[in-house]
Order: sequence, then C-alpha cells, then structure tokens
Amino acid sequence: MNDETILVDSKTPEGKAIDNSHIEAYRKVSDITPEPPKTRDPYCGFSMKWYFFLTRFALWAVAASYVSVISVGFSEIKEMSKDKYALYYNGKSSDILRQIYACYKWELILSIIVTILTIFAAIKLIKLKKDGPTLLYAVYVCNILISFFVAILINSINDIPEELKISNLSLLVRIAVPAILLVVNMNYFRKRSVVFVK
Repeated sequence: MNDETILVDSKTPEGKAIDNSHIEAYRKVSDITPEPPKTRDPYCGFSMKWYFFLTRFALWAVAASYVSVISVGFSEIKEMSKDKYALYYNGKSSDILRQIYACYKWELILSIIVTILTIFAAIKLIKLKKDGPTLLYAVYVCNILISFFVAILINSINDIPEELKISNLSLLVRIAVPAILLVVNMNYFRKRSVVFVK
C-alpha cells in the first residue's frame, strides 16, 4: 500500500478515522530535494586563459631566464677580473675593462631584483591578491628601464669595440616587447579588477 492509497483509505472497516498526518508530513519532507551548496566562482565568470598562462608558465620562465643571466653575469665578472682582454685592447684595456666590469655588476644587481619581483608577482597573482597586477606591471617597467640603463652604460664607454655595443635595433626590441606586454596586461587586468580583491 502506497502513500496515496493510505491517504484515500482514511477509515477503518469499523468506520473510525485514521490519523494520516504523520504520513502526509513524511511525504512532504521526502519530496524536498536538497540543493547542492552554492560555491562562489573566484574568477567571477571571466575567461582566465591568459592569467593561467602567466602564472603557470610565463612568469616562471622569465624568472628562470634572469637566473640564467645572473649565472652568466657572475661568470663574466670572474673572467674580467683576470684582465682577460688586456692584449686585445692594446694597452687601453684597463679603463675599458673597468667600465665594462661595472656595467656587468649593475646588470647583475638589477637582474637579481627583477627575478625576486617576478616571483613575488607570480605568487601574488596566484593568490588573487589586489597588488598582484601592480607587481606584474612593475616587472615590465623594470625590464624597460634595465634595457635603457645597460645600453647607455655600455655604449657610453669610450673606445669600446663595436661588437660589444648594443645596437639601436637590439635596444628597440628589448624595449618594445615589455612595453607591448605592459599595455596588454594593464588592459587585461583592469577588466578583471573585481577578481583581485584579497
């Protein structure tokens, strides 16, 4: 006998009414389907493919490239400290070598700073921190400034061989790439500012 039959047959053969209130209550409760708990979308419905590319690959690749630059920088400084190019510069090497040595040291120091900044930017973005995008912008700005700074330092050295100078085309590429990425990312993260609120 199902619930419907019990509710219809509400009297006993002796004509006494049957209390079906508990059956009716059970049927109403059993008909309620519990809703799954609602979870908030941390990305507010935005497409985050570029964000995932940055935080899972690109920023770590940038940090790794700077680690490589730092490693090479240490090696170059070590070699230059031995006055490796003394004969090559025909007696003019002492001053030239000292200036190039100083340039490499500055590039090394700046590379260490940008590496740390890049790692912090990646971590902040992963955690959806409010200052994550700002740190990312700072990474690109630092890249532009370093390119300018190092180019000016090296190209201003008197009597430096042409092969050691930074060409205008090379400098343009070094500046253009981070500048374009800066504009693209500012536009991208500005539209998703509601995501980075922690």
